Amino acid sequence: MSIIFTKTKEKERAFTAVNERFDAVLNAVQPYADKTTLSEISKLKSKFNRGVDDFFRNDRKLRLAVIGRVKAGKSTFLNMLIFDGKDVLPRAFTPKTATLTKIEYAPEDAIEVEYYSTAEWESLEELAKSDSAAEEVVAAKELIESVKKSGIDYTVYTQKRKERLTFSSNEALMDTLNRYVGENGAITPLVKSVVLYINRPELEGISIVDTPGLNDPVQSRTQRTKEFLEVCDTAFFLSTASHFLDKSDVDLLKAQLPKKGMVKLALICSRFDEGLSDELFNYDTLNENIVETKKQLTKEAKSKFSKEKERYIKLGENVCANLMEACENPMFISSLYHNMVGREYDDYDELEQHAYDLLNDRDELNPETVAQIGDITPVEEYLNEVIAKRDAFLAERADEIVPSAEKSLNDYLGSLHDRMEKHLDTLANNDRENLEKQRCDMQGKIHHVQAKVEEYFGTMSVKLDEAKIAILRDLRRSSHEHSQLQDKTGTETKFIKTRVSDSTWYKPWTWGSSHTEVSSYQTTYTYVDTSDALESVRHYAGEASTSIEQGFVETTDVQSLKQHLLKVVVDNFDASDENYDPAYFRLLTERTLNKIDMPVMKIDVEDYLSALNAQFSGEIRDSSKRSELRSLLASSISKLFDAISDQFTQEVARFKGELDKIKDGFSEELLKDINADFEAILKECENKEASIARLKEYVAILGKL
Repeated sequence: MSIIFTKTKEKERAFTAVNERFDAVLNAVQPYADKTTLSEISKLKSKFNRGVDDFFRNDRKLRLAVIGRVKAGKSTFLNMLIFDGKDVLPRAFTPKTATLTKIEYAPEDAIEVEYYSTAEWESLEELAKSDSAAEEVVAAKELIESVKKSGIDYTVYTQKRKERLTFSSNEALMDTLNRYVGENGAITPLVKSVVLYINRPELEGISIVDTPGLNDPVQSRTQRTKEFLEVCDTAFFLSTASHFLDKSDVDLLKAQLPKKGMVKLALICSRFDEGLSDELFNYDTLNENIVETKKQLTKEAKSKFSKEKERYIKLGENVCANLMEACENPMFISSLYHNMVGREYDDYDELEQHAYDLLNDRDELNPETVAQIGDITPVEEYLNEVIAKRDAFLAERADEIVPSAEKSLNDYLGSLHDRMEKHLDTLANNDRENLEKQRCDMQGKIHHVQAKVEEYFGTMSVKLDEAKIAILRDLRRSSHEHSQLQDKTGTETKFIKTRVSDSTWYKPWTWGSSHTEVSSYQTTYTYVDTSDALESVRHYAGEASTSIEQGFVETTDVQSLKQHLLKVVVDNFDASDENYDPAYFRLLTERTLNKIDMPVMKIDVEDYLSALNAQFSGEIRDSSKRSELRSLLASSISKLFDAISDQFTQEVARFKGELDKIKDGFSEELLKDINADFEAILKECENKEASIARLKEYVAILGKL
């Protein structure tokens, strides 16, 4: 049964007071503010009221989000937690969670799809016409463009609004999900949300949400996740062990989530087995590796969040302090290893065998260690606590609605006040000629930055070509190894039948009679196994895919690129200059780097496997046939190398083209906003005294709000 919260008179008065303050602020700034400022304040008010209406509706459930970057392992994590490891929600290597997918309890397994309404779609079309670079505008443009490309008659779905579909098996469910939320699903752009109903009574009153990645290259998906965080109560936040708590993760956990009203959080160090692989040879034993890697990553988490926790404690913001404390104590999870518990190596799929082999270099893995790495007890305890205490968590969330809205408004007004003070100071202390000179100076600096950025990206392009040559050289060498097929020795028992006489000379009646005796002996034989040839092809393709993807990651090194871009800005802009806004430059750099989508190599080996299977099967003993199988394997590996080489070369060219677009966009973005600011000030110079007087009034009013 869903939890029902009612608005008490006290809460009603508090909500009314917040709305009155929003109205008072809008009235006060109306004579001075531009359209963007008025729009932003109105959005904050609308968001507050939507949040209130949403929270106090009759079917309100406690919302638990699964949050993280693309490839953080969110869908695999949920498959482990909810679907016993079955790939119901597609794995992140082929991201298909294009929209929020909610998982809730119902007696009958079903999917409920909600489409955009006609009015909502018309609003999106109108929004897409804007020249603004705001995230919601970019998201709207992407959605509209996707529908145009697909040729779908969107009116069929916008008029339908909702659709409920039942399914009889996980396979049927997966096919349905692909169509409605798949990355390339025909109807995906028109789907607002999907609710997956499953017959799990313990989830009653809970809504678990699989969110798109926060760094998803498709802006509309990231935007939906951010919108959902506004009404999220609790979360599993996944950060991969190999890139644990990178800058964007820490920024989100420190600065954004505490402002959203969330009341409980579990930080998950996901894909823990990969973190152990990174540290494998730094420790004498695998057990020591497990213990020390957990200590090291926990220490890192504490160093990043302890000061923030203390700050919130001093401010008396206990909920935020508790969130920071949760970030100090991560849980370590390998969903992949959890799914391997209780199964034999031969029953693992290719990805699981690869993960096992990486950690078993010293033959230390055993069922107990696999279970230790795959232990999800902390996660289950967290989920059980959420289920048991959902009423209390929701009550706590209700108490946070007003403080959260007030904080958002105060933060915005504080930022606006600082911006207008800078604007006033610039106008008061400069004439038009000086401002034009400053703009030229600023543009000169930006062009210098552009040259430095061009130089760095050019170096990266050279490194990509060098890496391509090195990787292809290694793959060619590796192809010879995988082309080899080792002889194996088998034994078999052979039988000899011998006819033995039963005749006895003094018994004439036995003369001519005999019987057969059977004897046996062991022989050895040499053979090659067809399954070994098939496995060589699979392993070669898997190694090639891993090597190429790792090569892209190491060569691009997004973290170093980020540091370089920021350093270029710092070295070329005066930090004391009023036009220097470090927060803006950091945001612009983050936004630029988030557009970098690391290539994923999908190597199809089915044709090569089919060719081998068509001619050979089982043990091959005949020497000429063994030679034929070896020859066919070598030919298959050689052709596979050629195909991989062509695909890799094309991918490098495509990736370099994407990097060029990102590089050019970085400089254009720097110029665009700075030019807009100077144009506004130059216009005010035409009637400078009146503009200064008006700005002084505006700053004074903002200071009192």
